[in-house]
Amino acid sequence: MVVACGKARQHRCLLRHWCQVPRVGAFISSVGVQTRAGRAPSSFNVDVANVSWNTRRVGPPPGFPHARFPSMQRLGIGQDRFAKNAASRASNDDRSCSTPGAQSLLRVHARAISPKSGASGALQHIWRPSMTVPELTQNDVPREFVADHTVERSQRPIADGPNAFKVAIFGANVSTGQGGLTLADNTIKLGNWTEIQKLAQKADKYGVEGFIPIARWTGLSGPERPWGRQFETFTWAAGLAAATENIQIFATCHVPFIHPLMAAKMSATVDHISGGRMGLNAVAGYHQPEYRMFGAEIPGHDERYKLADEWMRIVERLWADEGEQFEFDFDGDYFKLEGAQAFPKPVQAPGPVVMSAGSSPAGQRFAFDHANILFAGIYDVDRAKPAVTQLRKNADEAGREDLALWAGVHIVCKDTEKEALDYVQYVVEEKGDWESAARYKQIIESGDARSINFDEFKDDESVKAFMRAGLVPLVGTPEMIVEGLQKLSDAGISGICTGLVDYNEGLDRLHEQIFPLMRSAGLRA
Repeated sequence: MVVACGKARQHRCLLRHWCQVPRVGAFISSVGVQTRAGRAPSSFNVDVANVSWNTRRVGPPPGFPHARFPSMQRLGIGQDRFAKNAASRASNDDRSCSTPGAQSLLRVHARAISPKSGASGALQHIWRPSMTVPELTQNDVPREFVADHTVERSQRPIADGPNAFKVAIFGANVSTGQGGLTLADNTIKLGNWTEIQKLAQKADKYGVEGFIPIARWTGLSGPERPWGRQFETFTWAAGLAAATENIQIFATCHVPFIHPLMAAKMSATVDHISGGRMGLNAVAGYHQPEYRMFGAEIPGHDERYKLADEWMRIVERLWADEGEQFEFDFDGDYFKLEGAQAFPKPVQAPGPVVMSAGSSPAGQRFAFDHANILFAGIYDVDRAKPAVTQLRKNADEAGREDLALWAGVHIVCKDTEKEALDYVQYVVEEKGDWESAARYKQIIESGDARSINFDEFKDDESVKAFMRAGLVPLVGTPEMIVEGLQKLSDAGISGICTGLVDYNEGLDRLHEQIFPLMRSAGLRA
């Protein structure tokens, strides 16, 4: 395709437009641009032969007629000002599409939404043998439409989807991820954003319900070791929210380090970007080196949850619709606010899905008051039932029959049990970062690992549990993995978040081997 622009401004606008189109943008990123010294390029060439230009999903999530449509947004549909400007430029500029030997036909799929009823309009097919700017359907969502509180949180797929047993991916925001403290090949490198975006898009495509980061601000043994590189989780969530369509994207927030007003605003923003798919994993904090890095003293265990309770009450009020009272004062033990307000409100009502991982009495009280999902303290699949039964009883007595109980697991799946066990031997014994695991154990137990004697940990088998970051190991064939998940389900667990060593391979095995068996077992639809 040859695109010629008479003016530099028009050229830049058109180039920006084409770069936003799925797949076509990939060609433009490698385009050869002809320039003259000191002047903007006058033309650029893009080979669009065999390009399938398809907007994929164009329908809104259930119950939300005016949801954000990622593909429509890339096409500029519903953006009045851009559409009008593009139309006016189209009459002045000579833009044509061609391929060697024959003209290309670009098929643009767009779906209009009636601004009155919200009902889906007819699918429009626009065929042109030669075109310059795609026809834009106006207007799918009126500019005046307010998306605040238009999706019920309880109806999101992660809470009430067709799958009885939910699955989320854990830790894809730090180097090595939650695949263990290992230097094994094919772990997350966190060298560039595309690596993580592709993982999230693959998980989204495979029907995984959630994508959950860990909150880490500092590594254990340096930037080139496990967890040594970390993406901040709210901006991570915003980026993935714009790149995915159905999966719930979480931010994990260290309550002591992020002001509740800031957290409420960022959460609402990501919720709008995603069309109501934001989740908040609220963490009371425990990692003493990070407290020191922020210049703060770590409070006692129960006090951390008192602070978290006050923090969460503020966030919930900022998310809530309080009618004509659009601001409020708050006078607490840890926070004092005057004229607090946050608009827009989240898309989800009454706010984004909230997750918590506290298993202590104080942690459970926090979850009963504020969370939709609570991670149960499980360390062995075969001994899960007593712990889960007691936790379920505690939640029910607190009036939280609706509280979902999840488990954190570490899946290693191979075609044979021997392959799986050999791989664990490689990951832990050959490539395990024992120094980082020992540091992690010491930090958890005493809060400080700066003067650790590593010789004391060489034969300490308990260090292996920290090599898995405390997650429940599920190792074996696809059948063995599903057997373990069935045991968790029978114990009362309704979902897992899993760490993986090789996230690419692990996601493929989930989709191709584990999910079909889960469907046969009645765990997934």
